[in-house]
Amino acid sequence: MAMSWIKLANFALAKLGVANITSFGDGTKNSNAANLLYEQSVDEVLSVHDWNCAMTRAELDQDADTPIGDDWDYYWNLPIDPYCLRVIGLIDSDSPWLVESRNLLCNDEEVYIKYIGRITNPTRLPPILVDTLACHLAYKMANRITEAGSGLEVRMYSEYEAALLKARWQDAMEQPDNDEDTLWTIRS
Repeated sequence: MAMSWIKLANFALAKLGVANITSFGDGTKNSNAANLLYEQSVDEVLSVHDWNCAMTRAELDQDADTPIGDDWDYYWNLPIDPYCLRVIGLIDSDSPWLVESRNLLCNDEEVYIKYIGRITNPTRLPPILVDTLACHLAYKMANRITEAGSGLEVRMYSEYEAALLKARWQDAMEQPDNDEDTLWTIRS
């Protein structure tokens, strides 16, 4: 069966030892918590690493506003399709840049970026990242749908940290080894 956001939410709910959901709108406490938290949880996890499955490139459109101050010549609009969660860097440019208020500020006359884009299709997620996302979502939902003070939130956060480390390691193996310290640098 193909991955879906409901399936991801059910993986998280299973980690908490509670009932599955059939939809985000089925009106149960579990579906309400999952619906409220899953998108934010996915964006948070995607933002903490340069995931290969979320890596995107784009040419930016110049913003109509004139930059204020002496440091920057141009404002560039960050992409919205897919939505830019985090800029990794400029492509073919060593120019300085800065992100402010959904704009990239840079003195280049053309700007191409590499960025982490929001994933809207869960089938693009590798299995190890699905587990990481499920751990993070379980951590976020723990106190909303289980007994407060049970320690489940702390346990889920520990599981998330361990899953994140494994997922980052696997993700790094999909990149050419340009340096012996590449895998260690990624973790720091």
